[in-house]
Amino acid sequence: MPERSANDTSAKPHYRAKEKILLVDDDPAIRLMLTRLLASEGYNVLPASNGTEALEFASHADFDLVLLDLSLPDGNGLEIYTDRDRAHW
Repeated sequence: MPERSANDTSAKPHYRAKEKILLVDDDPAIRLMLTRLLASEGYNVLPASNGTEALEFASHADFDLVLLDLSLPDGNGLEIYTDRDRAHW
């Protein structure tokens, strides 16, 4: 059996493949970095750049986790989170 290097990701479990994360941040660099990091760990990540977009995404899908910036251009993240009439979180 061949040895695996410390950087070999093939041994990582793939049980997270169905876990969906809604990532909401208006900073494109943070959004991109977190999306790549979480996706590399096997998560399905849907990035949104503002609260309106996040609520639209949430109205069409269920998410296992929502990562929500508290300071967004179209509202306070906590207010957006509590708008559960249009969201499935």
